[in-house]
Amino acid sequence: LRSWIVVSNHDMPRFAHRLPDMATRKFAQVLQFTLPGSPLIYYGDELGMEGGDDPENRATFHWEKVTEDNEMLVHTKTLVAIRRRLRGLRIGDFRALASQRLMAFARFTERVQDTVVVFANGSDESVQEMVTVPDPRILGYTLFKDEFSGEELRIMGATLSCEVKPKTVRVFAMVDESDNPSGAQYKRVFGHWATFAGVLP
Repeated sequence: LRSWIVVSNHDMPRFAHRLPDMATRKFAQVLQFTLPGSPLIYYGDELGMEGGDDPENRATFHWEKVTEDNEMLVHTKTLVAIRRRLRGLRIGDFRALASQRLMAFARFTERVQDTVVVFANGSDESVQEMVTVPDPRILGYTLFKDEFSGEELRIMGATLSCEVKPKTVRVFAMVDESDNPSGAQYKRVFGHWATFAGVLP
């Protein structure tokens, strides 16, 4: 978890130089922020700075690219915010999930509410799949929400079914439903939070 996840540095052509297609670059960066490890952003990559071999890859920082409409910068800030918010992405263990055409995996901790399920489609076609999430702590009908689109899905029979667009990653985090009957099922299993503060799901 403490190892860097490096997609670009001063000894190779820049990220945007090797992956000029924006969709492909975003796809790779989402994986950088969701796989185990610490994402390392080489200065300027968050802006889409280009540069081939040395010395082009070590050019001075392009401050003029720091704008609110810089697509790559907005994307990077979104990923940083998601990772800060989701404990499972920062310290969670990794479990590969069986799938036919997707790269699917889960990040999980000792607390079931930290569970994050990731579906990545690196192909040029949309993929519709049902993926099993084999964690007995996750109760049926638990709600998950895609951190990018906001789409909500409920786990049914230990499976999640969704469509993943080409060159897209979907990051589903468990939704806190402790204030409604769907969330109350966790209270019945793990205890009432207010009464048993030391018992966490």
